[in-house]
Amino acid sequence: MLITALRALWTWFIVPISFFATLFWAGLAAIFTFFPNSDRAVEWVIRSWSRGFLLIAPLRWEVRGAEKLGDGPYVFASNHLGNFDIPLLFLAIPVPIRYLAKKELFRIPIFATGMRRIGIVEVDREAAATSRDAINVGVAAAVARGHSIMVYAEGHRSRDRRLQPFKRGAFRI
Repeated sequence: MLITALRALWTWFIVPISFFATLFWAGLAAIFTFFPNSDRAVEWVIRSWSRGFLLIAPLRWEVRGAEKLGDGPYVFASNHLGNFDIPLLFLAIPVPIRYLAKKELFRIPIFATGMRRIGIVEVDREAAATSRDAINVGVAAAVARGHSIMVYAEGHRSRDRRLQPFKRGAFRI
């Protein structure tokens, strides 16, 4: 009972802090993109946000085989279990990556600007057929800048923490 109460208190404390910190870092990344040759600065912002975000999580993680990756670009496919997947993969994968993200995230003003400016690709999951061209343009732009692509191939977060069937679109990129 006490542990459940402490977890709830921790969540109520951390969620607002994480939200506003994410807006700050997204805004900073967006600003850096207006400068020429800003890719290193943007990667620093992304990795700094990721490190800060993971400081609040009692996670232990280990990366194996990253040294086998060349410069890329690559298409990575992952399952999506929770909010920590994104910052964790930004740190775990040693090449610059950009995500495919659901359109609902692009409704948050500062966050949306940051995501668009750094090359996160917007996906309309409800209109997959019409969204395909936009996804291909976004992916091509990211790859042209030397970025790899991360796809959550299940199409959404797993509700029961089990691997879900992968959607076909992840393999059409």
